[in-house]
Amino acid sequence: RGRVLPLLDIGPAMNPWTREVVDAIVDRPDAVTWLQDCWPNFGTWPSHSKECCAQRLAACFDESAFTYDRCCHASTGQPRRPLLRFGLDVNDGRQYGELLEHV
Repeated sequence: RGRVLPLLDIGPAMNPWTREVVDAIVDRPDAVTWLQDCWPNFGTWPSHSKECCAQRLAACFDESAFTYDRCCHASTGQPRRPLLRFGLDVNDGRQYGELLEHV
């Protein structure tokens, strides 16, 4: 209870319904970069992103691509980290090494 569990989506480019909650994505190498991170250069934006999330500052978000729910963990008020991205052919089990190490 109260834990934030990471969510991995396989093939989100075809059906991006998890965009608001996903932490890691697996897709074809040419499709794995389609979803932009909320906080570019996350390492240099910690205070800005934390303030945006903690105070729900409207100027930090928009109604479509960068919503509060997508960019912040609602349960903690903390910014989401940049997405983990695994570019591979899901039909080729030999490419699963890095993904399996992650899960």
